[in-house]
Amino acid sequence: MFIAKPEVILKNGLMQKTDIVLGYSKIPANISAGYEYLINLISPDERAQLLDIRNKQRQKSFLWGRALLRKVLNEVAGNECKNRQWYLHTDSYGKPRLQLAEGDCQEISFSISHTHGLVCVAASSQFHVGLDVELIPNENIDIDAALAPEEQDYLETFKGHARTKKTITIWTIKEAYSKLLGKGLSMDFQALVVDLEKNILNSRFLEGLKPIETVNFLYEYFELEGLSYVLTVCFTLQVQGVNADFWGCSPLENNGPKPQANFEGLIKKREFFLL
Repeated sequence: MFIAKPEVILKNGLMQKTDIVLGYSKIPANISAGYEYLINLISPDERAQLLDIRNKQRQKSFLWGRALLRKVLNEVAGNECKNRQWYLHTDSYGKPRLQLAEGDCQEISFSISHTHGLVCVAASSQFHVGLDVELIPNENIDIDAALAPEEQDYLETFKGHARTKKTITIWTIKEAYSKLLGKGLSMDFQALVVDLEKNILNSRFLEGLKPIETVNFLYEYFELEGLSYVLTVCFTLQVQGVNADFWGCSPLENNGPKPQANFEGLIKKREFFLL
């Protein structure tokens, strides 16, 4: 197992360390040899949730994701709470949350995402985070019910795989934002408007159509074992006194209005091997 320590960095004088740890892991075809180890990592409430899942593949994905979550939480917590038993509960929207006692470790925000045999976890003690990762399919996809008219007009300017890639990127930004708020798919995605050219997330929840200035996002395209993915992390400040004014900007399409952060700076991404 490889766990990287947060690096000390300086980006425009804003940050002094890597503030979001992102772990990812491919789910192996067979986890029976390590099942006892994995099941002992999770809390009794999570074990009950696991038993309620009827689909075997989803069971495996759930267990692998919760095991990966522990590794990432240990990385964020550092020596203060390393290798402790992490207890989670599920809120009314189905979002898992840490159950911390008074005087316990610092508050840590985290988000989990699964797609096609891959699980990712983002966690931070500096930011609230929401995460989504999706496989970029080869065929066209239809998510018009989740798209605002402006987004549909924008996507009409692309054809084939380029359009599919832009479409799935917009989806990940919206889902990551909804997970940051803890609302999941209960949100009205058409009320969120992603501008990929300016790397801004707008909302009709506000008066008119305005940028959500307190929320920032980063997205990245990557390949793993011959498959292409897009991953988005939305984040907003959790700790007072941290003076960061980041706007969403992609490291591959770095044309945002304030390109002051990227995955190599703000986010430390590492592959974890659980068994």
